[in-house]
Amino acid sequence: MENKAKFELEFWVNLSKSIDLNTLRSIEDTWKIDNFPELRDRKGKGLDLGSGPLSVFEGSKNNIIAVDPLMDEYNKICEKSSNIKYLKADGENLPFKDKEFDYVYCCNVIDHTPNPEKMVNEMKRLA
Repeated sequence: MENKAKFELEFWVNLSKSIDLNTLRSIEDTWKIDNFPELRDRKGKGLDLGSGPLSVFEGSKNNIIAVDPLMDEYNKICEKSSNIKYLKADGENLPFKDKEFDYVYCCNVIDHTPNPEKMVNEMKRLA
């Protein structure tokens, strides 16, 4: 595991030891879909690219697939809602068909990837 990924995982593991991530989901404003009406009310199939352990779409009725390269590890520390499909995937090489999604949500992720241009091209390819 590369250093950035290891650092990211350690951050979430340590946080999960100090606070229940399900509690964090309910109290942390940045995790509440209600703060993003343009996303909450979005129709169609969406991709949450680089979701981290919990998608911002948790609790929404949206048809969402959330991906993160550390998802296998995140699944060990955090319970997920059943309305979102969580997958392990690299944002530069996503396992989806062209134009499979109606929209892609990506926040605080591009600076974590080795090849930002490739990730942006993947987002364009998918939506």
